[in-house]
Order: sequence, then structure tokens, then C-alpha cells
Amino acid sequence: IAELWIERSEAVAAAFKDYKLATISMATDDLDVAIKTFERVNTQGTQMSGVHMIHALSWSEDFHLLDAMEDFRKSLLADIGWDDIDDERILDVVRVRLGFPLDRPLGDSLARALREQPGVLQEAVQDIARTAKFLGENCHVRSPRLLPFRQQLLVLSVALRTFPTPPPEVAGRLQAWFWVSSLTEWFAGEGVAATARMRESLEDIVDIGL
Repeated sequence: IAELWIERSEAVAAAFKDYKLATISMATDDLDVAIKTFERVNTQGTQMSGVHMIHALSWSEDFHLLDAMEDFRKSLLADIGWDDIDDERILDVVRVRLGFPLDRPLGDSLARALREQPGVLQEAVQDIARTAKFLGENCHVRSPRLLPFRQQLLVLSVALRTFPTPPPEVAGRLQAWFWVSSLTEWFAGEGVAATARMRESLEDIVDIGL
């Protein structure tokens, strides 16, 4: 019996040793192309995204992006029911804080900024927590799953960063803006038009009274 198992083990080892894998080599200096390729290749099994690439590119002994996001979810968002917010949505707020355009893929510039300014991640999650509280108290939106459009989180986070505790008049205008942008599907669609609407909204937030 022992000899039989030894033979089977050797056969399995040989199968792994001699198994041939087809490979395609891709070379590019464009990190955004590499990230998009990475996302498309990793579509089976444990899926990976551009966030994982940013995690790898921003990694240091003192900063682990995914671990930090999970810690901040627990410490800043769990009590208000927003701890299931997507990694991508958190990075959207990070990009807005850093002044990066939202219509471009995640790239090395964002990873570099996170390495140099790791504290911006906590600031972004604090922005999300402040916005989540406002949405819960004023718009009855108590979960990121109930938010009609991701851009609304970004616009409100900018507004509430300026007025962490908005006076009643400003709060009323922000509440009205939220419902108008929701019911008119202001942020519906993708591409250039959606990006333009996002840019307009960030500019028009000043007219709300901030």
C-alpha cells in the first residue's frame, strides 16, 4: 500500500512539474494600461481590482492601504452604518481631497500621493463619516447602498468639509440639492457628460451658500 501511495504522489508531482502554461508578455510604460490589464485578467477566482494595484504601489512598512481602510471603517463608519462602503468610493473621496480628476484611471500619481501623505486617507474617511451623518439626519439615507449616485457623496463631502456643522439655511439648501440631483437623475450616465456634470456641481456648491 505504501508503495502505491508513493507512486501516486510521484505521478502528481510529475504532473505539476511538467504542466505547461501559456503566457503572453506585455510591456508598457503606461501604468494606467497596466492597471486596466491587471483588472481584466483577474476576473476569475478571487477578483482583484485597481484598488489592489494602488495598495501594492503605495505600500510601505508604515502604510498598508487595505488594512488602513478596514480599520477606519470600523472606527469611523461602523457606528453610523456605513462600514460596507466600497474601497473605490473611499478612494474617490481621497482623489477629490487631493485634487485629482475623477475621469482618469487610478494610477501611480495617486499611489505616490498616498505614500507621501498617508494621513489623507483618514481625512477622507472622516469626510465620509460627516457626510453620512448629514445624509442620515437630513435625507433619511443611512447606508451607502441607498445613495442614488456616487457623485453626491463627493459633492457633499466637499461642502461639509467647509461647513462641518452647517447652519439651518445651508443645511436646507444642501438637502434640496440632494433631492433635486436625485429626482432629476443629474448624475446618470457615464463618460464626458457625467464628468462635466460632476465638475459643474463642485463649482456650483459655492452658490449654495458656502
